[in-house]
Amino acid sequence: MIRQAIILAGGLGTRLRTVMADLPKCMAPVAGHPFLHYVIKNLSQQGISDFIFSLGYKSEIIMAFLEKEFKDYPDLSYQCSIESTPLGTGGAIRKASENCVDEDILACNGDTLFRVDIPKLSAFHLTHQADCS
Repeated sequence: MIRQAIILAGGLGTRLRTVMADLPKCMAPVAGHPFLHYVIKNLSQQGISDFIFSLGYKSEIIMAFLEKEFKDYPDLSYQCSIESTPLGTGGAIRKASENCVDEDILACNGDTLFRVDIPKLSAFHLTHQADCS
C-alpha cells in the first residue's frame, strides 16, 4: 500500500489573486476550512500517513496551518520541502522526493481534490510493478 504522498502546494495562484491576494491557492477558505484541510482529510482516510508538502509562494502561511492541522492527526507525519525559486511541477516533485523514504509514492496537487480509490490504485500499481501509474 502506498502510504507516502507529495502534495504540491507552492504555486503562485495568479488566477485567484484578484479574489484572495493574501493567500496561496490551497489555503482558499471552503466551508470554514482551508481547501488543503480537505485534501489532507481525504488522503488520510485512504491510508496516506506520511505527507511531504512542496511549498514556495507564501510558504509560511501554509506551514503555520500545517502545524495546527496535524495536531488533529497524531498518527500522521509531515514535512515540508521549500523551493527558494519556482521549480515547476516536475522540479518540485523531484526536490520533494529527496525526503521520501518509500519507493512508491503518490503525488497530487494541494488545490485539487479528486475522489480516487487510493488502495485500489496502489494495488494496481504494485501488482504491475509500474514505474508510474
